[in-house]
Amino acid sequence: MAVAKQIVDREIKGSPSTERVNRRYRELLDNEPFIDSERAVLYTDYIKGHWTEPMYLRAGGALKHVLSNLTPKIWDDELLVGSMSRYFRGVQVYPEYEAWMLEGFKNVKREEERYIKGTLQERKGDRLGIYRIYPEDKEKILEVARFWEGKDWRSLSERYLKETMDDFDQVENWQKQLVFLRFMFDVPEGRLIVDYQKVIDEGLESIIERLKGKIKAIGSLNSKEDFDRYNFYKGTIMALEGVINFAENHAGEAERLAGICREQKRKEELLEIARICRKVPGKPADTFHEAMQSFWFAHVCLFIEINGRGISPGRFDQYMYRPFRNDFAKGSITEGKALELLELMRVKCTEITRAHATFTESYLGGSIYQNVTLGGVDRYGVPADNKLSKLVLQAGVNVRTWQPTISVRWRDDLSESFKMKVVDCIKAGSGYPALFNDKLATERFMSVTGANLEDARDWAPCGCVDMQICGKRMPMYAVANTNNPKIFELVLNGGVNPVTGDKLVDLKIDLNKASYEKIVGEYKRVCELIVRREEEYMNAIMLVHNDIGLVHPFMTALLDDCIEKGRHAYEGGCRYNDPAYVISTGLVNVGNSLAAIKKYVFDEKSMTMDEMKEAIKNNFEGYELLRKKLQEAPKYGNDDDYVDQIVVEMYDIWSEVSQKVINWVGKPWRPSTLSVTTQVLHGKACGASPDGRLAGDFLADGAISAFPGTDVNGPTSLIKSATKVHADKLQSTLFNMKFNPSAIEGDIGAQKFIKLNDTYFNLGGYQVQYNIVDRNMLIDAQKHPENYSDLMVRVAGFTARFIDLGPDVQRQVIERTEYEGL
Repeated sequence: MAVAKQIVDREIKGSPSTERVNRRYRELLDNEPFIDSERAVLYTDYIKGHWTEPMYLRAGGALKHVLSNLTPKIWDDELLVGSMSRYFRGVQVYPEYEAWMLEGFKNVKREEERYIKGTLQERKGDRLGIYRIYPEDKEKILEVARFWEGKDWRSLSERYLKETMDDFDQVENWQKQLVFLRFMFDVPEGRLIVDYQKVIDEGLESIIERLKGKIKAIGSLNSKEDFDRYNFYKGTIMALEGVINFAENHAGEAERLAGICREQKRKEELLEIARICRKVPGKPADTFHEAMQSFWFAHVCLFIEINGRGISPGRFDQYMYRPFRNDFAKGSITEGKALELLELMRVKCTEITRAHATFTESYLGGSIYQNVTLGGVDRYGVPADNKLSKLVLQAGVNVRTWQPTISVRWRDDLSESFKMKVVDCIKAGSGYPALFNDKLATERFMSVTGANLEDARDWAPCGCVDMQICGKRMPMYAVANTNNPKIFELVLNGGVNPVTGDKLVDLKIDLNKASYEKIVGEYKRVCELIVRREEEYMNAIMLVHNDIGLVHPFMTALLDDCIEKGRHAYEGGCRYNDPAYVISTGLVNVGNSLAAIKKYVFDEKSMTMDEMKEAIKNNFEGYELLRKKLQEAPKYGNDDDYVDQIVVEMYDIWSEVSQKVINWVGKPWRPSTLSVTTQVLHGKACGASPDGRLAGDFLADGAISAFPGTDVNGPTSLIKSATKVHADKLQSTLFNMKFNPSAIEGDIGAQKFIKLNDTYFNLGGYQVQYNIVDRNMLIDAQKHPENYSDLMVRVAGFTARFIDLGPDVQRQVIERTEYEGL
């Protein structure tokens, strides 16, 4: 009889600090999202009546109409109000981007969906994509989607691409066969951090007055530039008025509820909510509660305006510290009351969900990638952690939600008490905070983006792990992940995809006659060919995006220099405009594969290229000894320069080939390296590989994480391997490590853990994130998901509820090497 393995629990545990928070938290965990048609209907109705208006007026007017007419909802016990939907955890859709709903309702399968088995949990009930939907919403969404069919961004972009790109069909095949992922028309945007402090400290009415002054300064319209700027300012005013109306509507709803409320305490709370909503975000916030509500209205309205993920609060402990400090000094707020508001904010952030086509859902991991940043330095270079920073961490311990994630800008000179609080939060095992190298990011923004020192110091991780300058840099658009092992597979197979038999590229080498250096050179050439087309296609797509008026005036008003220039954020209006990027996946697998080829085919000559290819072609069936030999080849993550330097070269190649094309606003495309959950999806599209990986199995996660189970020399060796990669050449890297809770137990374990991170960053590492969880707990959660509704894990640059992940994604997390000591 098998003996059940004992589960090592987490050392640090938290629970909601008040019964109010506990009720909101339990409702969040117990409810499933539903699709809401309301926003799509309101937006489409407005556009139909204003189709011929200039795009700025149309965009601003449409947002005002939507925000002014969405049904205001205030849920039981709330102190922070404002939701995207009339349904709790409701999901809005955006058919003007892509009318994918028509495919979804007809259950039409895209060709690339053959690879998604195991990436998503199976769900029952009437659904659009993966989310539930009521019959009345289905009918309304069908109606508006039919209106947008042929007029949406995807349809118009593909029309232009077909007319102007001779290789359109070839690039389509690359996408269908997962050489790189299809352009995400259904969820393209996000990854931005606006100037929330401007909303809190100035109020939107002040910005409206500035815009009116700009209109007055234009005077008569004597040029197209005058005309465009006039419409830009008018449209932006309408958008800001819409946000104020949204708040006013919630004030009215709070007053209505107070009028029928029989419980005196709740009635007083509702009247206070109404007072605050009448004040902010139109006017400056004075109290901490007002500032929290002002922030939240800005944040949720950005999510309503922008069809994207990664809209991040940024340096929350900096812009919220003034009202917190002032209230605390006056005695008008306690730490306990502030903590309750911060915990409620975590629930509000997790209410927000996005709906996409099923294929897109298969690699996004169920996250919205909201990222709260703590620590770092202020504009003068002084360490910036404070009392509020620690409360944000405690809220993350107490309320284990998958949104927002927390990031810390790590430095040696942060206070010891703050570092210990960071470690406590990591020990709680929800996968946050991730840690980032403060000095490296600041220096990169100065050297690569050209930011001045003060602006460069005001950076924060955005979305998953990409760097962003708060309130001053263009939102990040990305070409979805490139499948680097698939590109390498094409090189090994004469340009033919061995999974489908289709010829996808022409090669310039004979593999059997080529030297190792020639093979690497051909991989670089093919990689550059494919990445160039990705970027050039995206440039054309973004030109269509801007021309049809997807310009987001509310967001633009909160990004520096757009108002001064009279130009929206996607057209070069921001102070810095270089964040467009391409993303790699699986470069560690490419490096490990090249190491095996170099060692056995070229250095030792103990096998031929044909022998290796034949074994790979047969997925190692009948070639088990050869596979074992390949698995024993040097593997990245063990401080072995033989393979580590190959991985370094792969990332240097990625950085070089990614930056050869200029983006649509005149700046170079940038290289990024993160996986979300594409390491699972992309792996399914690849055959077996020379590193010993089987066909269809997942790839290495993140960017500089070891392939699960191959880092056998301990955490220090893994860190030494990771810090050899030239992180300063990349817009991001992502590094996963996993420890058993016993490994960093107690104060002694915490101090060792702090030293480990100090060492990693002093060696030049950019980012690291941890799962502090017993493998046996994850296995038990697979068997008994009903017992683990609040079990969170770090997947890529985000935290997810473990039981919501697809089974193959769960397996990938479980199989990561778990260290039992430092």
